[in-house]
Amino acid sequence: SCVSVMAGVCLFLTAAGHGEVTTPYASERVNPNTAPVGSLIRLPGIGAARARAIVIHRDDLRRKTGDEVAFHTRDDLQRIKGIGPRTVAEIVDWLAFDVPVCDERTSCDEGPPRP
Repeated sequence: SCVSVMAGVCLFLTAAGHGEVTTPYASERVNPNTAPVGSLIRLPGIGAARARAIVIHRDDLRRKTGDEVAFHTRDDLQRIKGIGPRTVAEIVDWLAFDVPVCDERTSCDEGPPRP
């Protein structure tokens, strides 16, 4: 019937995007130090409550320390309740920072990434 054909088309369209891994363009990346709530909620696993918590934490830290950069590394986002290593791993490709990102391959003291 026409209804089952439409249901099949809807199911296909819904499933077509699943499993695809995409790398964001630089312009699509989100800087947690400057992004508004509306941009932060676009990150995988970051809903409205976590996005608001990021902005509140960022603004509170700025008031207390005077430092414009609340999040120096991706792991700093784990200070937000509900954001742990798994969430950080899911959003890392979508993040942009004002400062170099230090991780296990890159030491901020040593310059370019090590092989």
